[in-house]
Amino acid sequence: MTVSTCEAVQRQMVLCGQDLIIEAVYADIVRGKLDQKHQLLEVDYAIGRDIQQQHVQEITDVLENW
Repeated sequence: MTVSTCEAVQRQMVLCGQDLIIEAVYADIVRGKLDQKHQLLEVDYAIGRDIQQQHVQEITDVLENW
């Protein structure tokens, strides 16, 4: 692959990542600030995952030991 091809692929990946983040924000999965200059997302909120009842005690133990 040439340098220009690698750069084009990298730009495309960044754009796809931005599109994914924007879709997640519109779907209220995450809330935050997208900093395009520094290519990062500062997350203020993210929707929780479903937790099965049998994992609650394990999660509690991990958090208490942390």
